[in-house]
Amino acid sequence: MCKRLYFGIIALLGAMGMQCMAAGTPLKYDDKLVTGKLDNGLTYYIYPNDNPKGEAVYRLFIKAGSVYETERQKGLAHFLEHMAFNGSRNFPADGMVRFLESKGAKFGADLNAHTSFNETVYKLQLPSSDPAMVDSTMMILADWAAGLSIDPVEVEKERGVIMSEWLSKKDAKRDANNMFLMALLNDSRYSQRLTIGDTAVIKNCDRNDIADYYKKWYHPSLMAVAVAGDVDAQQIERIIHDRFGSIPAGNAPDWKQYLIDPYTTDSATIFIDDRLNKTEMDIIRLIPIPVPVANDSDYEGYLRRSIMNRLIKQRFGDYSFANPAYKKGSMSQSSFLNATGVWVESVELVPGKMRQGLQEFVNHRNQIMKYGFTNQEIERVKKELLANMQRKVDVGQSSQSIKIMDEIYSDFYVGNKLVSREDELELLKTTLPKIDSAEIAEALHALADDKHGFRVLLRGNGKINEEIGDDKALLATVTEFYAAPAAPYGKTVDVAGTLCKLPAPGRIVSEKNIPEIDAVDMMLDNGARVIFRRSDIDKDKISVTALRKGGLYSLDSLQYYSGIFARSVVGLSGAGEMSRDALSYYKAGNSASMILLPDNTRTGIIGSAYLKDAPMMFDLMYAKWMHPRLDKEVYQQTLDKTKESYRTKQKTPGEIFGEEVSYLLNGKNYSNAELTDSIIDNCVKADDILPLHNRFFGPASGFTFVILADAPLDSVKNYITDYIGALPKGDVDTRWITGREPLSYKKKVLHRHTGDTPKASVMLVYQQDSLPESQNVMSIKSNLLKNALRTKLLGRLREEMGMIYSVGVASSSTLYPAPLSRTTISFVCKPEDVDTLLVATREEINNMYEHPEQFEDMIRDVKLNLVKDHKLNLQKNAFWSSWIRNSVFNGEEDWNYLNDYAQIVEGITAKDISAFAKQLLDTASYTEAVLYPKDYNND
Repeated sequence: MCKRLYFGIIALLGAMGMQCMAAGTPLKYDDKLVTGKLDNGLTYYIYPNDNPKGEAVYRLFIKAGSVYETERQKGLAHFLEHMAFNGSRNFPADGMVRFLESKGAKFGADLNAHTSFNETVYKLQLPSSDPAMVDSTMMILADWAAGLSIDPVEVEKERGVIMSEWLSKKDAKRDANNMFLMALLNDSRYSQRLTIGDTAVIKNCDRNDIADYYKKWYHPSLMAVAVAGDVDAQQIERIIHDRFGSIPAGNAPDWKQYLIDPYTTDSATIFIDDRLNKTEMDIIRLIPIPVPVANDSDYEGYLRRSIMNRLIKQRFGDYSFANPAYKKGSMSQSSFLNATGVWVESVELVPGKMRQGLQEFVNHRNQIMKYGFTNQEIERVKKELLANMQRKVDVGQSSQSIKIMDEIYSDFYVGNKLVSREDELELLKTTLPKIDSAEIAEALHALADDKHGFRVLLRGNGKINEEIGDDKALLATVTEFYAAPAAPYGKTVDVAGTLCKLPAPGRIVSEKNIPEIDAVDMMLDNGARVIFRRSDIDKDKISVTALRKGGLYSLDSLQYYSGIFARSVVGLSGAGEMSRDALSYYKAGNSASMILLPDNTRTGIIGSAYLKDAPMMFDLMYAKWMHPRLDKEVYQQTLDKTKESYRTKQKTPGEIFGEEVSYLLNGKNYSNAELTDSIIDNCVKADDILPLHNRFFGPASGFTFVILADAPLDSVKNYITDYIGALPKGDVDTRWITGREPLSYKKKVLHRHTGDTPKASVMLVYQQDSLPESQNVMSIKSNLLKNALRTKLLGRLREEMGMIYSVGVASSSTLYPAPLSRTTISFVCKPEDVDTLLVATREEINNMYEHPEQFEDMIRDVKLNLVKDHKLNLQKNAFWSSWIRNSVFNGEEDWNYLNDYAQIVEGITAKDISAFAKQLLDTASYTEAVLYPKDYNND
């Protein structure tokens, strides 16, 4: 479920026993929102928004899903959603998909849908600058609402696809998750109407069965049309009246919101499956549904739940540093299907000490439920909430259209009113002072004292029975631990100390413009390079990133493993004179963030802040760079947890197969060997951690910093000289001494009959160690190749043959530590279909070599999508920062590339991609890997 009010999509927050709407003043809709209802009952929402420019997000919401199916219709709500892309009034067969792709849309990213128990949602995200395109998009929404063909021929073709989808979801993890789902559904109607349906119905239904569901439940009174984006609201409203107003109202179906009753007794269930590699326990309580935030009086309950969930998350984060006997613990309130509220206590247990871990987790649970939280904890969270909302109001930049659409969703399905930031800020200021430790403790006590039953679900392999016993023993254990006393949480945090003291600033020794990207290129006297670009994309914000070649691959086998731990341990140890906890409280309410991270082939930083918090961001950078800390307890706990994870890890056949494939592709050396307990004991040294951190960072020479700010360079230069310029001078050896093994061009075949599911997993990998183009052009051509090839394979393997649900195609390249291109094709299928699908896949690849004219239309469509996405990317600072860094890293500083992008893309033909495919695939190092079910014999 999504929530409305601006603080984010957190309507998954539960209620505290309130079952009816509280009295209060109704909240006022955001003034920008246009909403209304047609005479036939259809609701509409329009939210004009230019973030991003030139694009709009469209939705058709339907308050119907699988829970409204009859016995003979189980699975047909989902089947109908599939048919929505296979023929309609204005788009026969696959004409809708082909039309949208011809306009630059990409199936999956820009065109999609989903069906759940009580909702069906159709989704489009398309350019909006052309009024004719906007009208066509609305026509598609109208076709989905009341113009689907449901052609019998298309039904037969799609039947196999849906069965392949069912097969693709058969594995141990999904079975275990299904047990959790069924526990939540609690024998309600939902438990008898799973969305995937009944395979017997799917195999035997006809066109009329699907049409009956469509006619009854796609009723305008259960629908909403929503548009958020760079559109003319009056134009959209006219189109909605024209295209949707004529849908007959007829007789509305007897719609009801099905509810899920609370448990009446305490119970426990152990689910054993030896294929599972985790032991997870959930204690579930079904509580009243959260009250929608429609009145000002509803807001306090929402805010209390929001604060409480944040506090619980942070507390369990603190518990994790006390080296508990369990891996992960959490508690949260949520709304489920708008049919019940849910309180869930979850923990991942460690084989060999399950009972001890369960006891410690419940003790932590009891501590929270009995004593609540300290004033210091609560004030930190309140300070963060208020500061975050105040910044958003002060900056005045709108949310992205996709996020606004999530909020519209929550208004329609849940009733959480879409209000403006300004109004919410006033609500926040008024309500925050009312929430204190006593009120939160009272809310927790109400949950703990809930008189309804709870359900314990423990999922894992057979070792559970050895350590915990049976269902009865599990319930008795949980009940015993629930009744145990708990001590108050006594931790307080001293925030005294300073982050850093700066030495004398450095100097900018050269400065030149990069007019192609409106940037300035500077060199400092310590050898650091800074590229600055003024950008108002993120209003009132500044971001800093940096990189230098080197990273973990520059370390020998004696240092490498300590280097792995250096990047995590140092980051968790605080900085300057401040511990991790002190630094967290010190930063509360401040937007600044800064992460220093060594990667395999590079060392880098990433930081951001609102402009007023820029000093804190640069303080953090300098302190973490020059004054790192090593918390010995964090270090030891990190090592202990890693060793414990290795010793208790239960690898699935799929994971073992994946490791074999990885070693087959990359070779094996110390940089990709499994991190075992003996390696940690023998190779990781505490005395190496800080020296390695200083090696990764240390002298600034060779680093390129990229700064994007909604401010002129003159106002940022003092940060550049005072902080970046103050970093030390000197040289460091960043040459790579490890990486991938040299590529072998001998064909490799890996077939294993060890799978633990009824499906076969297929992976075909093509590799080359020479790159025919620059990285920029390789990126474009690889995108064109993978999208065209995937479209071809989907058309053949899915639509024509009906043997798969989906196919993955990836194609990428890198220059470092050695040049490599890799193209991967992957899919799952029935094991008996593998050979047939391999033959068909090779035929489609050969067709790309020999008949480029067959996919000219596909290449044209993909090119349109690339140009569309490029225009959107230019409205994202994250894209600019990444592209500038990678241009420097790859030694390809072609600053005209972004301006020439559309022209470069347009100049690439189907023949070019045909030749490119042959270069990459025809003479490549080829690996064929298939994981069959263990009992399958394909001789």
